[in-house]
Amino acid sequence: MEMQELLKKTDAELRDMLDAHVVQLQELRFKAANLQLKEVRKLREMRKEIARIQTALSQRVLAKQASQVKN
Repeated sequence: MEMQELLKKTDAELRDMLDAHVVQLQELRFKAANLQLKEVRKLREMRKEIARIQTALSQRVLAKQASQVKN
């Protein structure tokens, strides 16, 4: 999912997505450890997607803090 799409989602949706992606990453790691995962790049893609979601959430927090300081 691209960053623009993530920024359109609500905080609750992003948190739900983050939780789901963390669980998926854990499952992929187990599969990789048991040599059941053939496409190892899925691990990297999942980590990047988690990072994008965390970035979107932190940007919102920083924006809220900045607006409170201005007021």
